[in-house]
Amino acid sequence: MAALAAPTFSRADVPVALPPGAHPPYPIAPMQPTNGPFLAAIPPVAAHDGNAPAAANALHLPGPDPAPPPPPPVPAVDGPIVLDDDDDDDDGGVDLTAASSDNDDNPAPADPVCASNDSLDGHILRPPPKPEQLDARANFDWEEATTCAICMCEWSDHGPHRIVSLACGHLFGRSCIVRWLTPQVRGERKKCPKCNTIANRNDVRPLFPVAIVGVETEKLDELRTELNKERIAREELERRNNQLQMHLHMARAECIKLEKRLADLDREEKRKKSRIAHDPPSAAPTWKTLDTLQIPIPGKYRLVSPTCDPDLLLMTHQSDHDDHSLLLYSVGANIPVVLPHAHTKLVRAIVVPPTGATSLAATASMDATACLVQLRSQTIIARFALGAPGWSAAFHSSDPNYLFFGRANNTVRMFDVRWPAAPLRDLVDPLGPRGGQFLHSVVHVGSSLITASMRSVVEWRHLDGPAAAPVCAEVVVPPDVPATAQCFAVERCHGRAGLFALAFRGGNMPAKYVVANVPAAGGEASSAAAATDPAASLVVFPSPVMASNSPATLMTRFGMWAHGDHGAYLAAPNEAHRIIDLFDVDGAVSKWDSCLDPKCAAPLLDTKPILLPDRVVLAGVNEQGQLHLFESSAE
Repeated sequence: MAALAAPTFSRADVPVALPPGAHPPYPIAPMQPTNGPFLAAIPPVAAHDGNAPAAANALHLPGPDPAPPPPPPVPAVDGPIVLDDDDDDDDGGVDLTAASSDNDDNPAPADPVCASNDSLDGHILRPPPKPEQLDARANFDWEEATTCAICMCEWSDHGPHRIVSLACGHLFGRSCIVRWLTPQVRGERKKCPKCNTIANRNDVRPLFPVAIVGVETEKLDELRTELNKERIAREELERRNNQLQMHLHMARAECIKLEKRLADLDREEKRKKSRIAHDPPSAAPTWKTLDTLQIPIPGKYRLVSPTCDPDLLLMTHQSDHDDHSLLLYSVGANIPVVLPHAHTKLVRAIVVPPTGATSLAATASMDATACLVQLRSQTIIARFALGAPGWSAAFHSSDPNYLFFGRANNTVRMFDVRWPAAPLRDLVDPLGPRGGQFLHSVVHVGSSLITASMRSVVEWRHLDGPAAAPVCAEVVVPPDVPATAQCFAVERCHGRAGLFALAFRGGNMPAKYVVANVPAAGGEASSAAAATDPAASLVVFPSPVMASNSPATLMTRFGMWAHGDHGAYLAAPNEAHRIIDLFDVDGAVSKWDSCLDPKCAAPLLDTKPILLPDRVVLAGVNEQGQLHLFESSAE
């Protein structure tokens, strides 16, 4: 027999695919080849009955065989037949291939229409979904399916709010569920927000879906970034606007000050011409309340200092978020301007040059840094590394290029503001701390630097040049001050060189104030001290000790000034009565003079004088930001 070519079948044919050894339940109609001869498979007979041909399973060439019986009909379904390319039954489709193959006892016969691996590209015929299923899809809540049940915001497939699941199967945004499952107290058991199943952060499992229904968050993130940039730009513009308003007000105030100064000079010239040799001394000034202002920026305030502009005050500010900055406040215009990023911890000191000719100010902070601030431009022009927490600061009395900072380790660091990178020298007491660990006060008066801790007061001399050898001596206070008293503040006298005052406290003892003086170089007192002991202190105490009527418990600051013919005065906060004590400290008759009642809810923490040509304005501030102003006038 000649060899037969292998037959090929067209795509339209539906061949029967049977497993090895299986027999179709009915005869198979021969398939029509597209080219060449063909072969027909004759189903085997279950048993030979004697009349059956011996070669029943042999291959036969095509011939006029009788027509095979028709195949059994396909089960009828309602509606048009649709295709379902998955192998689950969640949409209600009917699988026409066969019954479940899991039932091994009753295997269903294969359907010749759908049993082929090549038929309809592997799709399975299913009926259309029922109407109630279509309604369920139409009513599906897509918002609930794409949002986190905790924050009600869309989750995404990446980032901190990516979709995750718990062991119970419920889905959330990762940042929300992690925060939800974080216990607030030890031993607290957290639960799933939806089903109350006990869960913890170890149950959070990230999902890696091939595709999820989500909301694109990239554009939203871009919009949020743009919004944040706009907010920062707006805040910068507002700050710049406040600065420009402050500059305008300062310029106007400068013009008014010059006009007043010109008028004062005219009156002074007329007064000198009409004064006779034996005029009686000027009457003591009287005081009146000028104003009480509430600083509009919330926070805590502690220190206040006058500036070169009599209308501007410099204060320390601590915000509710524990940000420490400086606040430049215009009294006339009620405009506060915050100088940000000054320090990260509490500011302990703010000072201005004694001459008042420059618009500089210096600060010292517990963050071990100090700043030099240009008030006119409202900028920080230099920073100094203190090496230890800063407690106090002082300018040189005659040269504002030199700065002194008292530190927490009982030493003083000296800088030249023209070279802030490195200190000129560190002043270390050769006798040790002398009972105190931090220098809460440093003042430069005359040619001496006075430093004070809670237990000792020390005088330093010969500091004018880097090559000079400094000399230090302990200041011996008058015997009227108890030996157990603590020195808690030292302030120089505004308007009179060489004069300063010390404040003491101790237990229930009323606060005591001592006026001291450093004689000019070559003076009588200076020569007498140098003759006995060149290393002795030159400080003298020309006035008796003055006492308040209540003890001091806070580290309050006082102010001292001398103005014209009215002598020198000292103003100190009285904590118990929440008033200001005024002392006349001129000469040997130093005494309590009067008091000023600001009628404030909290005690004042700092008082400082503002010296004007014709009067003195006294400013006091408390922690709540209430600024109390008093004005002096001659009777």
